[in-house]
Amino acid sequence: MGSGINRLFPRTAIPSGIGNRVRNARLARGWSQEQLARYVQVDRRTILRLEQGSHRPTSHLVHALEERLALVQLVPGWRDPALPGAPSFGTRLRLARLARGLTQVAAAGAAGVSPATLSRFEREMGDTPMIVDDGSMINDGYAAALGFADAQDMEEYCLSASPRLWLDRLKAADG
Repeated sequence: MGSGINRLFPRTAIPSGIGNRVRNARLARGWSQEQLARYVQVDRRTILRLEQGSHRPTSHLVHALEERLALVQLVPGWRDPALPGAPSFGTRLRLARLARGLTQVAAAGAAGVSPATLSRFEREMGDTPMIVDDGSMINDGYAAALGFADAQDMEEYCLSASPRLWLDRLKAADG
């Protein structure tokens, strides 16, 4: 991974007191760890470890906790995924896959994930560690299958203000 790309969700930015904020907000609502886990669709042990300070949450979990517990920016500097114009890795990579004429099965094979996992990723239902880690693209095989030079090239496409130019380039590469 090149250093020229700004990481959107660096786990190193997670404040040490995040678990206390989550626990206090959960208790203020009278919820058990099990209830909160159900609300944000994780295992209860994830909430337990988070509150104890032994778990660094993913961006997906942070945003789910912010929404469910009405907490403002648990991790300062992380973008709000609901903001208009925020990059959508899954959606954009689905467009790239379709531009290349790849089936979901073929793309999943190149990424080293199941078709179901790739489907969830493309529908923005959470980052997939085999494709995105700590907010950055990491899967060169998937990038190559989609027509990108490498994972950094694929990430630049996802962050681009004009994805149409990239898609035209991908289509032309097949021509």
